[in-house]
Amino acid sequence: KYRDGEGGRHLQGELFDRDIEELESINNQVFAMGSENAYLDIKIDGEEIHRLTMELATAALPLTTKNFLLLCEDGMYTDTIIHRLQKNVGIVLGDVSMRKGKGGYCHPSLSIDGKLPETEPLVISHLPGIVSMTSPGVDKVDSRFLCCSHELPHLDGRFVGFGRLFPESLEKILDWLDTQHTVGGGFPNVEMKIVSCGRL
Repeated sequence: KYRDGEGGRHLQGELFDRDIEELESINNQVFAMGSENAYLDIKIDGEEIHRLTMELATAALPLTTKNFLLLCEDGMYTDTIIHRLQKNVGIVLGDVSMRKGKGGYCHPSLSIDGKLPETEPLVISHLPGIVSMTSPGVDKVDSRFLCCSHELPHLDGRFVGFGRLFPESLEKILDWLDTQHTVGGGFPNVEMKIVSCGRL
């Protein structure tokens, strides 16, 4: 149940028909404009390492994707943790300052007060597998991001989607959401840490 509202489609008490095939087609067109691939290696509880791979919409969202890639390549995401696992939503990570989910800043070479200085279009719908900056608004983008496990229409028009997971990586996240235990606020009860990341 959705309806259009200020800043995007929000959960409301009225039906709003979303044509998922059409939204997927629009997303595909955005990525077809030009893209690059990236990876995150996640170590769980100091043992297993799992690789997440994703496609970034570099042509349509050059500033947001450049910020993400610079944070990867300059090692700023390394040793940061997944700070939230939320069923039916996804995983949240990328706090490069406080490393607890309450901080973050964009790459210093792009920064105005730790945020990106320019606006970019909110063209990607939050469907399963979409990677999105969690800071509300294009002029507030920092380093934290969400990997969506499910469709999240209330984020459309609010958060900047800029990438999408490859299917096998989405399956890994769905498995984590089913098998990993959490404590208050969705914080994983074992460390899930980025140990390496960059372009592919």
